[in-house]
Amino acid sequence: MFNHWEIGNNFITHLWDSDVDDLWTITEEFNRSTKKSPAFGLSFDLNDVSTEVAAVNSTMSQYRMVLENGTVEPEEVLSEFRDKLKAAGIDAIIACKQQQMDAKK
Repeated sequence: MFNHWEIGNNFITHLWDSDVDDLWTITEEFNRSTKKSPAFGLSFDLNDVSTEVAAVNSTMSQYRMVLENGTVEPEEVLSEFRDKLKAAGIDAIIACKQQQMDAKK
C-alpha cells in the first residue's frame, strides 16, 4: 500500500477502493481553479540589501537552534532576538522585497 502523497504524479496511480471514480478529474479542476500567490514567480534580488541579509543570517544562526529546540525561555529571549533582527536590518529586507513585489504587479 502507498499513500497518494508519496507518488510524484498521482494522476497516473490507481485509485483506492474508497476513492470516487473521477477523483483525478475533480483534482485537476480544483488545481486549475485555485488562486496563485502574488509572490508566485518572484525571484527576490537581494543585491541592494546583501549586507543586511548577511547580518540577519548571522543573527538567525545565533538564535535559531536555542529557540527551535526550547533550550531557552522564549519570553526572555524572543524580544532580544527581535531587537537584534531589527538592528541587523530585517526591516530594510522586508521593504526591499515588498518594493519588488509591488513592481511585479
